[in-house]
Amino acid sequence: MPQKNKVKKMNWFILASLSMVCFTIIYLLTKKLTTSNLSSTVIYAYPSLIIAIMLVIYLSLTNNFTPITGGQIWIIVIISVLAIAGNIFLTQSIRSSPNPGYSLAISGLDIVLVTLISITLFKSEFNSLKILGVILAIVSIVLLSI
Repeated sequence: MPQKNKVKKMNWFILASLSMVCFTIIYLLTKKLTTSNLSSTVIYAYPSLIIAIMLVIYLSLTNNFTPITGGQIWIIVIISVLAIAGNIFLTQSIRSSPNPGYSLAISGLDIVLVTLISITLFKSEFNSLKILGVILAIVSIVLLSI
């Protein structure tokens, strides 16, 4: 395998690891905010507003606004509605759980669903090693939740 392909192949792993660090800090700070009198909706709304403003500024500075089609707008609307619902549910779960990791473990089952559904939708590779990974993910989440 050429070196360039090897770097590109590992790039997703580095980016996912950086994302993990960012989201770890976000979840811990969310748990901290849930100990205050702020509602889950407010805890989610303010960062969302700030994110939207920052993204508009970034897209404006980079001239990266891309026109979207009618079909794409509906997917974006669905993503937005699900993101709001999912984040509010998760924030409420983090608020009521003794450890935010427990809520994230249950929520983390999305990796199993995404993996399994991606086999059909995107023709993703699925072999015995990946089956073992799915089983271990489920077992680890169940163990954390007990």
